[in-house]
Amino acid sequence: MSLLAIAAPVAESASPQMVGVKTRWTAESRGGVAPHRYRFFVENVAEQEQILEVETRRSYWDWTPQQVGYYRVRVIVEDDRWLTAESDWSQPFEIVPALQAAIPKSSLSSPVMSQMKIPWETSAQGGRGPYHFSFQWRLADKDVSEEIPVVGTEWTWQPVQAGVYQVRTIAQDSLNNRSVSEWSEPWQVNPIFQVLHLSPDRSLAVPDTSAGVTWAALVEGGAGHNHYTFSLYKEDRLVHQEETGESGRWTVFGWTSGHYRMKVEVVDRYGAKVEDWSEKFKVGLRKIAVIP
Repeated sequence: MSLLAIAAPVAESASPQMVGVKTRWTAESRGGVAPHRYRFFVENVAEQEQILEVETRRSYWDWTPQQVGYYRVRVIVEDDRWLTAESDWSQPFEIVPALQAAIPKSSLSSPVMSQMKIPWETSAQGGRGPYHFSFQWRLADKDVSEEIPVVGTEWTWQPVQAGVYQVRTIAQDSLNNRSVSEWSEPWQVNPIFQVLHLSPDRSLAVPDTSAGVTWAALVEGGAGHNHYTFSLYKEDRLVHQEETGESGRWTVFGWTSGHYRMKVEVVDRYGAKVEDWSEKFKVGLRKIAVIP
């Protein structure tokens, strides 16, 4: 019968590994009288303090570390005649913080417009870099996209459909650990920017020249906080222009007879611009009878 002996334990996975990830340690014993029993010991290298002792009838042990640091492992084997042998310490083994993907952020804010390019950026911490990122979006809390891999930490998203969306990040480190972030705050994506209607509040065929005529532009979509500019043309020549701020209405006074067109330009808060023209219309003056 050969003497009982045991080799220093070896980790199945290379150092470093992440907090919360299971790592199998194996110690090969020989000699003595079977069966063998094993006791695994874990020591914090920095503090030189034993933190764990586990007994098992197997020559391997699955350890799931809960704290970061450098550790080493040794094993004492005992045979059926109560003879024991002690291994050397393993090489120091590093445990790094858990990988955590950050919720992605954008330099823009909701609402935005469909077809608009929206920049997103993310980051991660923990695990072992370098990191690789993917993004996902979901519509109305149910329709989730495929993972969209990117190079680096940035992604430009261009939604094609109006609705309420959220975005999240998937991070993967060099140890193949994965982390999925929480969803971002809801994002309102509005329809394509357009002027639905541009019209006056009364007929212009024979106006009362002392009263104003109010033009109103009805707009759909865009990113909001719209800025309006009305332009009045007479005989194809610009005769008056008025910036009305966020008001889509403009009242025009002082009409004279002639042929006119009204134009409105609308710019949203991110610079998207739409315009619309009225049909050409004729303004005639009210006839006043003069009694000799």
